[in-house]
Amino acid sequence: MPNIKAFLFLCLLVLSAHCHGEAEAPRNYVSAEDKAIPVVDYWRDATGEESLEELLSHADLTWETIAANHANFGYTKDSFWFRFTLANATDKPKRRLLVVRAPHLDDVLFVELVNDEVVRRSQTGEYYPFSQRETLHPLYIYPVELEPGEAHDFLFRIQSEGSLSLPLEIWKEDAFYLRNDREVLTHGLYYGFLLFVVTFNLFIFLALREPMYLFYVIFTLMILLVQATLQGRTFQFLWPNVPQLQNFTILVSVPLIALSAAEFSRRFLKLPVKAPRLNYLLIGVSIAGVASIVGVFAAPAHLSKGASTALVLVTDLILVIIGPYLWWKGVRSARLFTCAWLMLELGASLTLLLVLGIVPHNLLTAYGFEIGSAAEAVLLSVAIVERIYVERNERLKAQEQIIEEQQELQLLEQRRLYEATHSHVTELPSRAYLERFITDRISAKPGGAFMACLISLQRYRDIDRTLGNENARQLMYQIAHQLNEFVETLDGVIPIEQSVQGPLYVASLDEITLAMLLERRRDSEADQEVLALSKFLGRRIQFGYLSLDLDPRFGLAAYPHHTDSAEGLLRLARIALDATHHSKGCAAVYQSQYNPYSERRLTLLAELDKAIDADKLSLHFQPQLDIEADVITGFEALIRWTHDDFGQVFPDEFIPLAEQAGHITKLTLWVIRQALIRLQELSEAGYEDIGIAVNISMVDLENDSFIEKVQRLLASASVPPARLTLELTETALMRDPEGALSALKALRAAGVLIALDDFGVGYSSLSYIKKLPLHKVKIDRSLISDLASAPDAGVVARTAIDMSHGLGYEAIAEGVEDVESLNLLRSMDCRYIQGYWLARPMPWEFAIEWLRTYAAHAQERAAERDMRAKSG
Repeated sequence: MPNIKAFLFLCLLVLSAHCHGEAEAPRNYVSAEDKAIPVVDYWRDATGEESLEELLSHADLTWETIAANHANFGYTKDSFWFRFTLANATDKPKRRLLVVRAPHLDDVLFVELVNDEVVRRSQTGEYYPFSQRETLHPLYIYPVELEPGEAHDFLFRIQSEGSLSLPLEIWKEDAFYLRNDREVLTHGLYYGFLLFVVTFNLFIFLALREPMYLFYVIFTLMILLVQATLQGRTFQFLWPNVPQLQNFTILVSVPLIALSAAEFSRRFLKLPVKAPRLNYLLIGVSIAGVASIVGVFAAPAHLSKGASTALVLVTDLILVIIGPYLWWKGVRSARLFTCAWLMLELGASLTLLLVLGIVPHNLLTAYGFEIGSAAEAVLLSVAIVERIYVERNERLKAQEQIIEEQQELQLLEQRRLYEATHSHVTELPSRAYLERFITDRISAKPGGAFMACLISLQRYRDIDRTLGNENARQLMYQIAHQLNEFVETLDGVIPIEQSVQGPLYVASLDEITLAMLLERRRDSEADQEVLALSKFLGRRIQFGYLSLDLDPRFGLAAYPHHTDSAEGLLRLARIALDATHHSKGCAAVYQSQYNPYSERRLTLLAELDKAIDADKLSLHFQPQLDIEADVITGFEALIRWTHDDFGQVFPDEFIPLAEQAGHITKLTLWVIRQALIRLQELSEAGYEDIGIAVNISMVDLENDSFIEKVQRLLASASVPPARLTLELTETALMRDPEGALSALKALRAAGVLIALDDFGVGYSSLSYIKKLPLHKVKIDRSLISDLASAPDAGVVARTAIDMSHGLGYEAIAEGVEDVESLNLLRSMDCRYIQGYWLARPMPWEFAIEWLRTYAAHAQERAAERDMRAKSG
């Protein structure tokens, strides 16, 4: 008996010791509820090397019960073992699902024991192919069957480089899959919505090509990818047999979220303009994002995940601060931006806190990121649409303004072109327009015969002196338009221009000369047309209460019989017109004997070159006045030639000869050389601020050596190049616009000033004139001569002056002949004038004396003004 008692006592001690060292696993019973949260014990394996067999053999392990509804240990390298018992206390078999709602775990070992014997064992996780799972589902699902009164023990070993948790649930099978279907539908709607946002913004990017929208596409796409990865959907459907991509996706996507969010926000909020310092801060975030992506390939996974998570938190915090700050600053786009990022920040913060193990697993924390990102996508999509709408309206307004400005400029150019190519008296095409029309016709129909008919109204000047200029202008307008209506009924008259009122057949060459073009089929037909014109204009014209006789004369020349150029055709027709003054008839067709210049031309051509070499030419100088300062600013040098036999030969005659004979550049250089000498004399006389202007020809600019020779002349002179002005007519420029532009720029680089002469009678466009390196624009005398008598002339002149000032050029009015014109020009802010009112061109000796006299009188006038000012 003592021995038996001793043995029983020893057994009780051993049993007591065993029970104290290894408490039983928490017992959970199968309930009738759809879902239950089991009570679970855990044991931390700090080494991570404990095997199942070693665990089962240890009787002295200290297990702890999980206080919350599931285990969450945050980021840790340790392994954790979990155990619990599930018992069926009913009298019926039960089937349940053990569900671990944590799809991102790396290594999950599941063990089922019955009576301490392992009856089931499986190992899966994101380190293993998806096919190893007992149930092919993103969550870890283990079906369990319990007979009545039966109890099974369960063990989980969890290892993960990310956040380690065991959100374990026990579900009825039907209830779980019903709940799962609802979750799949919810996630599908969420994924579909984000894909719609991605697609929408991708189309915006492809349409607008703005990087901002591409960064938002990347941002939204990365959010979608991270969410799908955390929920295990990518592992299930995209790469089930490549588990390595699961962690890699998270490691790359998270810093991409920070990078794209920073770049999108910089552009959306216009930080480089609105807040440059904050812009640099987000640039730093972008750099950190790039560094985190690079670190994925170099640093351990847990460090990369921690760095990426910290970067996203910092980015969200910065953006949540930036938004309200800019909203407070009045930036319109910051309003919805702030609300959007606040929602995303809240959702992301809940999810990150859940991953870090700080908050428990519940509906809000589990779906916080989805709720926040969906709300963010909605708000930012609205903000983007609003931005596009606002920018579209701004662009439309800017485009409308540009179109309006272009239309105004186009109308101004068209008006100016119309005024330059049409008579302001008759509103018919001018000589310049007719010459261009003839040139174009010759180019289009080479050899196509036609005639130019010039009509001079010999009594017009008598009518002008009798009835006054205004009545004479009205009469000319009436005659010109009556003639245009009449010739429309004749065969063979060529329309010159198509206007709104109909075709125009008549051009106005000057105040008494009209012109038209006739088809030349047979001379007899031309005679009939001229006869009809003579009868029409030969009758007395009713003007008011008067009956007037116009005494019309007709001069004709034929292309190509008489000449092959537009200028030549009109010139020969003018010669024929002049011949009618010495003949019995009122009409004449050009004949060589009518040309009084033939022998003269040959003589002049032969002797012009000699005259240049022998200095038989001379310069006359016409002053230019600054009417505001009452100061002479310069002279225009005008060449003269007194021939031994022919006497005074005017430039209009011998300059075209010089161009034809190839002497024009030599002549121009002679004038420039003389002008530089006169400039030196002006300096010696104390007039160092007065310049001299010299006319040049387009032929000069086409001469390859002209610019070099001008530069040599300037280098040899002892005066500043800026005191020399070179003038070129608007009509000459249009012979070769691009070549002229290049040559004038080279001359400007040499230091001389450039002036556009005869502005208002050529074809140059405003856009071309803006390109020219001009300093001065000389308004043609034809726009100035009628200022005092014709209101329309004032409108044209003012337009030309305002246009010159608007382009930044000095405006010089030529042909000022009376004080009324001077006062009108003064009211138009035209500061510089030239014309007979001031002085006629004069030889140098007279010019220098005239200058001294004018300067003395100007000082006297200034002194008188000062005295009046003091007395007043």
